[in-house]
Amino acid sequence: TGSPVGWMTLEIISQRHGLARLGYSIDPDRWDCGFATSALHTLIRNLFTNSKIVRVEADCSVDNSPSRRVLEKCGFILVGIKHKYLLIKDTRVDHYNYELLRDEFMNDQSP
Repeated sequence: TGSPVGWMTLEIISQRHGLARLGYSIDPDRWDCGFATSALHTLIRNLFTNSKIVRVEADCSVDNSPSRRVLEKCGFILVGIKHKYLLIKDTRVDHYNYELLRDEFMNDQSP
């Protein structure tokens, strides 16, 4: 239809240290279509190929299993929990913290 299916953010935390973090959201009417996984994978591949970023972080609510699957399909590794991290609908919500390292991602992309 030509309308956006969602959004993604990429924040370079430190050029010097090669750190970034990302976020994303997909319109619920477009869930389970592979948009998030495809877009995230493309963003990460371009980021690691065209920059000196070596580490990317992402978080998702502990109750958001579809988002966890997206991160894990793209190679992110669960590293911990951020308790009461964000305020969602007036409630403090715990979030999983994920990381992805350039070397691990690029090695997984080798033929």
